[in-house]
Amino acid sequence: MKYYLARYIITFQLSFLSIIVGSSFHVLNGQEVIGGIVNSYARVNSFGAGYVIVGDLTQAGLFSANDYVLLIQMQGVGIQTVQGSYGENVQSVFGTPGGYEFLVVQSVNYLTGRINFTRNTFVNTYNVNGNLQIVKVPFYNSPNINSTLTGQPWNASTGTGGVIALLAGGRLTLNADIDASGLGFTGALGSSGIGECVFTNESANNHDSYPLSWNNAGLKGEGVAIHDYTGALLFPDHARGQGRNFSGGGGGNGRYSGGGGGSNRGRGGDGGLEKYIPGQCGDDPRDGGFGGMSFINTIIEDGIFAGGGGGASTQATGSTASAGGNGGGIVIIIADTIDAGNHFIRASGITALNSVSDAGAGGGGAGGSIAVSFQNLASQVGIESKGGNGGSNPAGFGSGGGGGGGLIWLSSSSMPSAVTSTSVEGGTPAPSIAGEGTGEIKFNYFPALNGFLFNSIRSASTNNMTDSVCSDTNYGLIIGSQPVGGTPPYTYQWQSSTTSATSGFATAPGTSTQKNYTPPDLLSETTWFRRIVRDNGAAITDISMPVMVVVHPYIKNNVIGDPQTLCNGQTPQALNPVQVLQDGNGLYDYKWESSTDNLTFTEIAGNEQNYQAPEGLTQTTWYRRTVTSGACVSVSSPVLISVLPEITSNNISSVPQEICSGGNFSNLQGSVPPELGGGDNTYLFRWERSSDGTTWVGAEGTGNGPDYNPDETASYFPGQQYFRRVVMSGSNNACINTSSSVLLTSYPQVTNNTISLPVQTICSGQTPALLTGSLPLNGKGPGTYIYTWQDSTRSHTWRNIAGYISVTDQDYVPPVLTDSTSYRRIVYSSACISYSNKADIYVHSPVTGNNITLMSGEYADTTICSGGLPHRLTGSLPSGGTGLPGDYAYQWLYSSDNVNYTAVQGSGNSRDYQPQSLTATTYFRRRVTSGMCSSESGPIRITVLPVISNNTISGNQTVCRNDNPQMLGQASGVTLSGGSGTYSYLWEESIDGTSWIPATGVNDNPSGSYQPPAMTRNIKYRRNVVSGDNNCCRSVSNTIELSMDVLPDDYIVNAGQDTVIFSLDNIFSLSADQAVTGGTGLWSVVEGSGIFQDETLNTTTVSGLSPGLNKFMWTVTRGACIVEDIVEVYVNDIFVPEGFSPNNDPEGYNNTFEIKGLDLENQVAELTIVNGAGTEVFSATNRNGNEWQVWDGKNSRGKDLPEGTYYYLLRLSSKRNDKVFKKSGFVILKRY
Repeated sequence: MKYYLARYIITFQLSFLSIIVGSSFHVLNGQEVIGGIVNSYARVNSFGAGYVIVGDLTQAGLFSANDYVLLIQMQGVGIQTVQGSYGENVQSVFGTPGGYEFLVVQSVNYLTGRINFTRNTFVNTYNVNGNLQIVKVPFYNSPNINSTLTGQPWNASTGTGGVIALLAGGRLTLNADIDASGLGFTGALGSSGIGECVFTNESANNHDSYPLSWNNAGLKGEGVAIHDYTGALLFPDHARGQGRNFSGGGGGNGRYSGGGGGSNRGRGGDGGLEKYIPGQCGDDPRDGGFGGMSFINTIIEDGIFAGGGGGASTQATGSTASAGGNGGGIVIIIADTIDAGNHFIRASGITALNSVSDAGAGGGGAGGSIAVSFQNLASQVGIESKGGNGGSNPAGFGSGGGGGGGLIWLSSSSMPSAVTSTSVEGGTPAPSIAGEGTGEIKFNYFPALNGFLFNSIRSASTNNMTDSVCSDTNYGLIIGSQPVGGTPPYTYQWQSSTTSATSGFATAPGTSTQKNYTPPDLLSETTWFRRIVRDNGAAITDISMPVMVVVHPYIKNNVIGDPQTLCNGQTPQALNPVQVLQDGNGLYDYKWESSTDNLTFTEIAGNEQNYQAPEGLTQTTWYRRTVTSGACVSVSSPVLISVLPEITSNNISSVPQEICSGGNFSNLQGSVPPELGGGDNTYLFRWERSSDGTTWVGAEGTGNGPDYNPDETASYFPGQQYFRRVVMSGSNNACINTSSSVLLTSYPQVTNNTISLPVQTICSGQTPALLTGSLPLNGKGPGTYIYTWQDSTRSHTWRNIAGYISVTDQDYVPPVLTDSTSYRRIVYSSACISYSNKADIYVHSPVTGNNITLMSGEYADTTICSGGLPHRLTGSLPSGGTGLPGDYAYQWLYSSDNVNYTAVQGSGNSRDYQPQSLTATTYFRRRVTSGMCSSESGPIRITVLPVISNNTISGNQTVCRNDNPQMLGQASGVTLSGGSGTYSYLWEESIDGTSWIPATGVNDNPSGSYQPPAMTRNIKYRRNVVSGDNNCCRSVSNTIELSMDVLPDDYIVNAGQDTVIFSLDNIFSLSADQAVTGGTGLWSVVEGSGIFQDETLNTTTVSGLSPGLNKFMWTVTRGACIVEDIVEVYVNDIFVPEGFSPNNDPEGYNNTFEIKGLDLENQVAELTIVNGAGTEVFSATNRNGNEWQVWDGKNSRGKDLPEGTYYYLLRLSSKRNDKVFKKSGFVILKRY
């Protein structure tokens, strides 16, 4: 009894809650439509056997008797708080963290907040210090989620929220997602900090936890642990620092290191390194907050938890540290069938935002927990409980750790194929060990139901708990949910009652101990059915809410209308009921159907008790009416409406006709059977005429036959008339059909067809003037005239001109003509035709043979230089034109551009023409005229080139004997010009400037330059330049002279001997031959570097030498003669051997310890050799005139020293400055 009441109360309460807590719940067409938040939450302050106390009476007011509720402990883990192991293990528990059970409310005391349950024992032990909350859970029959289903986010202050839970006895349909993402434990907020590196004060800055007042570490994320293992609260004394609150991510220590990721089944990732600062954090930057620990293989691994929140970091002034991401919430669903339609169930952690400037980023929230109990999955579903990603900083430091993956727990024994997508992956950055961040997917989930067995029934037809049936029809199936909870197996007992929903129940007839039930017999009155389920353990009995089946008496007196007969296309009379309907439920719905064979009926528009058949009925049709009243349905007997076929093929086969006045129309012929059909196959005819196609009268003459003969002499011709035929058939001419009309037209004859300009004379190849035709009159009238033009010549009579046949242009443009031609025009207007007058065009022959040439006959064109006189231009004798001898007129023309020509005055009208001298390029041609024809010859061009100018060559030279002079060529500052722009050259040489011969060597280089040979005597040169055809333009350049200079025959120069030195001061003495008498010398650096004491002296010093090769050039100059030589000075590092073998071998190889690269002339060298005991055994120096000696392996007294390793000390002092060089090392003496 109590369970029946519970289900009716739940329906009311859910509707009420949709108003007060923002949920979306309503019933649409018997379907429970939900979305938003459907749960209510209250914090439990205390509890006892079978009851809880809710301290907030407003929260207590949200609950009522018979409510289903979820009792769940959200936290309650105690952790170790010592440095190095902070928060790593479940050190103690308070109650059952993550423990839960579903209960049924027995009563609520709204004055004390006490909520009693139907069971006086709990499945788990609980502790209110672990934030125990009670959640109202709606029990739906077959809910439809049409907008995202979510829940109240977890609120640590009120100890409520973070859970989505619902029960569905039938089918749970998802048209939107179920989403608890971010509803779990909260991520820490970013806070201000001093940003001191851990490395600079490690003893202070590297702790796992700090109090809330500490300003150099970020806050920790919230997790399942809010106490230490003794029960002391962690906040505020352990609010900050890198240690995790088991599942809450640690805060970033030091200079803006990142927060750790929260955890659940998957471990959270650690926060990123501190900001790099050379000399501080850069020497040893530390990781950020530690990621939360995994619940797997701990004493709380069977609990259901929200995902842990991510830890946070600190921020400098003006910067922003991002908060840690919230963890995913908890989703618990118990349903018989889930139809997800490819939607998702989610409880993922939130990704942290990125930090800005000098600040670290928060860690990602961990995935929450999703537990789903079901019997069937009707369509595909996706399930996700993923960890959120850690935030990052664009500068590359202080990134947050990724949140760990959550829990997916399914009641099936393996993954169903309908679950197409699951994910419990952790966020990034992940823990260092691969896979630790991934959550857990479990199977065989068995919900903890305490005191009830998830017993729900529904009609298979309506999918809810109300249905109806007609008294003449057997009722169908009642479906029962698969029980959940208690101890399987379960037993079933179905009961029925005809009294009420609460009394009169007895064992239902037929098979009543199965999961589902079907009544075996017809029902005669309203009946209630319910199912009793018992488990096999604690003797829990659960009575379902009943399904009510309302029984209606069958419908009577469903009789309609009388039969009718009409012609095709007519409107039938309405079909009205003959008798008044009885029984059913008293409310009637109507459906009309039609059929053309009285076998197959199709539904038609109409839902009233009577029916008006549509206009234009085209075939015999039966109609019937179906009446629905409640669960009863009655179909009437059909009514026949017979339809005669419409008259068809009433056609006039004659097409519209047009004639010219005086012609005859063809007879109008109409169709007859068998072409003419329809009606009753007996026909009457009537012919009608109309002048406008609207107003019709009977046609003259015989107008009652199938055909008709028009009268061309009638008064309405010339003119137009429409004719049609009316055909009648059937009783009282029920079927009447009128044919399409045919138009007959008679037009007057065409007039005013003339051509203007009847005579023209032109030259062959010219286009005659336009032949203009008049606009005709009469015929069919303007817009209907079609023209065809014809021509006639000596070679053919009149024929159509292609392209001008049946055109709309009344004028004609004759083509270019070469022979005399006549033209005429034909006008067509409908059936009328008219021919115009004739137009004649006479044609003269073209002038031919008009050619001009140069008198020389050599070239068509010629080229001359400016001022030259061209050859005479000769013209041929032409022919053509009028053909009369001597009937030719000449005119010579000239042009500078071959485009614009000017007539030659005076001597320019003869057959030939002699041009004057020219200074510019000129074109000439001749025009010949005879009759209407003229001809212009092709042009002759006389090209006039400008005089060559600027033929100036470079100046005089003085050249040393046997040296090559400089190249001779165009003088600088002027450019050779004139002629054709293309030049040929010939260089000439002369001893005396009078007699000239071609120059020695290549004297016609196309570049215009000339390289004289080596000098052996004084000589003069000039250049000849020619350009244009036949070298018509010529020019001789100025004359230049080359004079020879001479050195003594035996003079050579030497810059000194090449040398390799070791120099302390990078100074070297140069010594070269003196300059020749009358000449000068000059030192220069060729390679390396150097500064000369006097660069003009043959003996001088050079300083600043470069290591390696240095090259110096000594150059002697007298007049035009130059002599050069190079000396090489190689500056080496001193070479000290690492060992030697004084064994007096015949080749003398390596018998002495010889230091190479010494400059003893400019250095004071001192060498000391000591043995392993530090005793001097040999020395050498060139100080004070002493002679330098190499060490031959003997001591200073000339005795051989034993083999071994000795130590040398070398000291070099520059004699030219005070620089000192010291070198020491080991040397091995080996005799072998």
